[in-house]
Amino acid sequence: MAQKPLSEIIRHAEKHLAQGVHPDDLQHLLGTDDFAVWEKEARRRWRLVRPLQSIHGARGQRQGQNGWKSPMARGF
Repeated sequence: MAQKPLSEIIRHAEKHLAQGVHPDDLQHLLGTDDFAVWEKEARRRWRLVRPLQSIHGARGQRQGQNGWKSPMARGF
């Protein structure tokens, strides 16, 4: 069985979403295989659009505030 092109899968998914279909119901409309491909591509696109800090959180800033530093590291 030949797989549909990614552009066709995305076009169908966007059409259904524009009509107001809930994303959870897309799996039944697209089919399991096409839904998995669409979901994977949506995650990839989300990661490309978002800044790195929104994916990993403000990890470095929190560690600096909560982490213990020796007096020598603080400059005393």
